[in-house]
Amino acid sequence: MQYSTILLAVFPIMALAAPTTMSKRQINEDIMTAALNWQQDTGFVSSYLDYAVSTFPNQPPNLLSNGAQALAAEQNEVLHKQILDNYFIYFTDTPNQNVINANAVLTSGNPSTFMSVVNNLQDISQPMRECVACH
Repeated sequence: MQYSTILLAVFPIMALAAPTTMSKRQINEDIMTAALNWQQDTGFVSSYLDYAVSTFPNQPPNLLSNGAQALAAEQNEVLHKQILDNYFIYFTDTPNQNVINANAVLTSGNPSTFMSVVNNLQDISQPMRECVACH
């Protein structure tokens, strides 16, 4: 991960306060990298969940290990999403209302949609709790 990507993910306010320190080309590269990584992580998690459901009730031997990988990918998605959200909300002349609305859907509720996915992946990827996720 490049320095500017880390800067945007970890210190969004600082990154926004000094946008002139990064070239437009670098910002575009970071956005493209975040978008591609987000797409890859999202695709992996979706494929895994489809696979887990399609094999129910006959649990395949790799369900737990793939569940741990899917959980890591889901948690990684957050970093990429933060970079993309920061760009589309703060780096543009007009904040993108669609991004704001999508973020509200993902983060609202108790648990939020995102946390619900994380919780379910944790259930699936832990041997002691696998039956909870299967029922």
